[in-house]
Parts: sequence; C-alpha cells; structure tokens
Amino acid sequence: CPQRHPLAGSLWADQPQCLADWLRALDDDDRPLRDWLAQLGSRRLGHYYERLWQFALGQAPGIELLAANLAIREAGRTLGELDVVLRDRDGVHHLELAIKLYLGPEHAGRDPGAWLGPGCHDRLGSKLAHLARHQLPMSSAAHSREVLARLGVEQVQAHVWLGGYLFYPWPGHAQPPLGANPQHLRGRWLRRRDWV
Repeated sequence: CPQRHPLAGSLWADQPQCLADWLRALDDDDRPLRDWLAQLGSRRLGHYYERLWQFALGQAPGIELLAANLAIREAGRTLGELDVVLRDRDGVHHLELAIKLYLGPEHAGRDPGAWLGPGCHDRLGSKLAHLARHQLPMSSAAHSREVLARLGVEQVQAHVWLGGYLFYPWPGHAQPPLGANPQHLRGRWLRRRDWV
C-alpha cells in the first residue's frame, strides 16, 4: 500500500516549528478541538483518529480539505467511503487513515497474517489486503469519479496512513512483519499466566 504522511504537502512539513507553535497554541486553548471532537457520535478509536487528522488537516497551511468521510453509493447502497480527500502542492489525494494495534506471534512474525488484532478476527495481513484491494482503488472507480467530479477533482492519487503499535511477545522474540517501517511504534505483550 502506498503510504503518505497526511501533512507531506503542507508548510508544516517544511517548517516543523510552525506545527509546534500551532500545537502549543492548541495546548493553551483546546476549545476548538474539543468542540470538533464533540460532534463525533462514535467512541471507536478509528473514528476518533480520523477526526483528529481531519481537524489538523483543516488547519494546516497549504492544505485544502475537500471532503471527509465521503460516501460512495450506487442505487442507494453504500459501497464505502473515502476517509479524506485533500488538495496540496503535490495535487489531490485520497487518504485512507487507520490506527491499528497488533500482537505479534511468539515465534515467526514475518507473515502479516500472523499478527492478531482485537478479538482475533482482525489480522494485519487482512487489513493490508482490504486496503490494497478495496479501500485505495475505490477513488478510481466510476462511481467515485462522478462524486469527485462534483468537487472539481479529475485526478486523484490514493494513499494510506496507517498508525498504531506492533506489540512483540515477552518473553520471547518475533520478527517484524514484512513491509513494516523500521521505526514503527513498538510495545510488548505477555500471556496472563506469565503475569507474576
């Protein structure tokens, strides 16, 4: 999946001090962010994560947030949604935003399909496959192109920004899954019986 940081085409990417100043000002008065988050009806982590990014992208100099959670429908049936559509100095981008937490297997680890998410039905390999086969190609499908044209968008590049943690077994060792960023956020997990 092609990754792209949501702020890559913003002034904040070139001048991180401006981003730091904005974050400090938000620390001093967080009411705009709290008001923005209060509009979120869901308590799910993924929706909260998307909402935080939407707030930041709406404030980022050099970024025009064209749409958020843009539903794509056919004959009254929802086919999916585009998390974010934005315009920056590099063009128009469809970004899929996700935050995930996965536990690594006790021995192997290179296979993303062996990394377990909450409830053990979510696996890193399945999430990556869904992103690559369904979510990212959605913006280039005919129904999406019609919706995007109403926003004045003809060309769009699809990317993903996948945040979260990979948790490694303790005691023990696991290799990171194939394709993992070497600087990814890490944690440790252990079985209840080892909690002594």
